[in-house]
Amino acid sequence: MNDLVQKHMTDRNVQIGNICVQWAHLELLLAQAIWAARELDEKSGSVETANLNIKERAQAALAECKKQSKPDNICDALQRICKSFKMGDIIDRRNQAIHGHRFSDPDDPAAEIVVMHRGEIAGKRVKRRDAELAQLGRDISDLHKPLMEALTSNGMTI
Repeated sequence: MNDLVQKHMTDRNVQIGNICVQWAHLELLLAQAIWAARELDEKSGSVETANLNIKERAQAALAECKKQSKPDNICDALQRICKSFKMGDIIDRRNQAIHGHRFSDPDDPAAEIVVMHRGEIAGKRVKRRDAELAQLGRDISDLHKPLMEALTSNGMTI
């Protein structure tokens, strides 16, 4: 493998790590919104949210925060996340980035071929450019930053 291909692979691995961290942070913030709205501590709240996927967490957080009349900036951030999950492809893009089988593109060092082993695109080869991974990290960050700010300013984080 030549140095340029190795450099791009290393950069992609860093981007995938960033995506994992960004996603985990978003999952935690959604759980914290539920815990705070229900006035639960982390231990008991974890029991209630541990088995919820991220879409279910977002929906539950929004419903609970609206029910408890939490501040508008929290509900607005949660609404934006729910809308993004409903309308966009961010969950699929994340799953493909994290769970896809990756191979170097022999014709383009700044791209890779990704094959999923399950779901609607199972077995399909998809070309993914390095810039797409970087954009996904930014898109996830754009979802969790407003929620983090809203929860923090309202004392709803641990």
